[in-house]
Amino acid sequence: MKSAGLCMPKKSGGLFFALALLGLVLIPAPDASAQSASYMGRYCWNITVTDTTVTGMVIPTIFVFTSDIVNMGGVSYALTGYATDPGDNPAMYGGVGHIVGNTLYLNLTGSQNHLSGGWRDTSVFHAEIDPSSLSGTFYEVGNDFNATTRSRDSGRYTAGTIALAPTCP
Repeated sequence: MKSAGLCMPKKSGGLFFALALLGLVLIPAPDASAQSASYMGRYCWNITVTDTTVTGMVIPTIFVFTSDIVNMGGVSYALTGYATDPGDNPAMYGGVGHIVGNTLYLNLTGSQNHLSGGWRDTSVFHAEIDPSSLSGTFYEVGNDFNATTRSRDSGRYTAGTIALAPTCP
C-alpha cells in the first residue's frame, strides 16, 4: 500500500544525507570581505541605434538607458535598468558586466510589454565598452510576440553606439 504525502528516503539515503550535511558544516565559508558587493550608483547611457531590421525606425534613434550598477567584487558587475520611449511602457533590462583585458563586456536580457497593440518583446543586449571613455558599441537581438493576434515577428536586430550620458534625466 502506498502512503499518501511526501516520499521518504530509503534508510541508505539517510547516511548519504548525514555525510553531505557534515561536509557542508566542515567546509569553511569564504572570507566575507571578498564577497561584499558595493553599490556604485545610478548611471545613464545614450544608446544610439545606427542599424536595425525594425521597419519604420528612424536612423539614428537615441534612447536613454538608466541603470543602477553594483560592483560584485574585482572586475565583476551587476546591472539593472530601463530604457524609456515616450508613450510606452519602459523596456526593463538586467544582467552582468565583466572587464576582460581592456574592455568592459555587458550582457543583459530585457523585456517590454507595449501599451498598445498587444506586443510583448524580449531581447538580449551585448555591449563592448572602453572603461576609460565609458563608450563603445552594442548589438541587440530580440523576438517579439503579439498576445492579441497570437503572431510573432521573424526576429529583431539593432546595433549602434553606447556612451555614458553627462547627466541622468
